[in-house]
Amino acid sequence: MAKSSIYESYEQDAEAMEHGIWITDLMIPVPVKIRSFYSKKVRELNNVLTKRYQQAMLAGNGTLPPDKADSRTVELVAKGIVVNWGLAAAKADGVTLPDEAEDMTDREGNVLPYSVEHATRVFKDLPRFRDEIFALAITNETYRKAALDGLKGNSVAPSSPSSPSTAPIPQS
Repeated sequence: MAKSSIYESYEQDAEAMEHGIWITDLMIPVPVKIRSFYSKKVRELNNVLTKRYQQAMLAGNGTLPPDKADSRTVELVAKGIVVNWGLAAAKADGVTLPDEAEDMTDREGNVLPYSVEHATRVFKDLPRFRDEIFALAITNETYRKAALDGLKGNSVAPSSPSSPSTAPIPQS
């Protein structure tokens, strides 16, 4: 049995972390492009939000009240982590999508193109969806270089029970 390199397990794709990667196997079949929680943009936004909520945290002995914690997370995900969503955006980036892929829609079935305003509304209304996106943004496997290198040029992304499937990365 060949030994696995620690780099294969932990080395991250810096470009994918900073600019985002399309995720296509959420509980809903909507492609969503997300950047890593550890990207420069998200870290900077996180610092701004920490300063903004500092007084509330001090008043709460280091924790935010649930409503403020939710508002903070919604803003972090809507403005920092999510880069884009939807069929047209994914196709414009050259992503091969599964047949069941759909656009993001509201309750009435109207297409919601990505905007911070739309994302904020969706993540306020659907905290479990927000939490799923956040979890993927902090997961090592989402941006693991060896896994992403293996996707280049493939039409179907590999999946495993412990990792999200991501759409293939278009060849540049």
